[in-house]
Amino acid sequence: MRRTGKRVATDRSFVVALSRGLDVLRAFQPNDGLLGNQEIAARTNLPKPTVSRLTYTLTRLGYLTPVPRFEKYQLAPAAMALGYAALANLGVRHLSEPFREELMRETGGAVAVGGRDRLSMIYFGQSRGMTIGVQLDVGSRIPIATTAMGRAYLWALGKRNAANCCVTCASITAAAGQGCARASNAPARRSQNTALRSRRASGTTTFTPSA
Repeated sequence: MRRTGKRVATDRSFVVALSRGLDVLRAFQPNDGLLGNQEIAARTNLPKPTVSRLTYTLTRLGYLTPVPRFEKYQLAPAAMALGYAALANLGVRHLSEPFREELMRETGGAVAVGGRDRLSMIYFGQSRGMTIGVQLDVGSRIPIATTAMGRAYLWALGKRNAANCCVTCASITAAAGQGCARASNAPARRSQNTALRSRRASGTTTFTPSA
């Protein structure tokens, strides 16, 4: 998980402690079960003593439930209530439902709507037929660079906005295992092709199998 504190350290209105507390909550992903302070520290890049204070505070506030037997935590109902409130108030989820259902019936496939969260897309709603074994559901998180929803999102933004959205192609590469340039940046592709032709001409080209 990428921390945002350093980027906004000069913003006097930004509350770093709140940002770190939310990063702790974001560390919990579907199917995780329980997380300990050490695991949370590794996912947030926060010092373990800081994580210990944050998990203690979040426990006192009712957002985490401690499991003393394993010295770990799980998300509490108060955290789930925040997610439910956000989902219930997403107008696009409800407005898209008839169109999703119509397209699902016409194609026999699964149709989903989602939105960007940092370097991921999150499912807001989904319509799927009985014959499609889709495992993803509302709340599922998928990478931008390697999924149809993510690439459609970048395409809809246009080249300039997609480049700004990605922050840096290196960030996408680190998060998803491949660059976003192929999905959103044609000039970058041309530059890479030029470099490849140059290496071929000089006899120094190497080939790496695609993931």
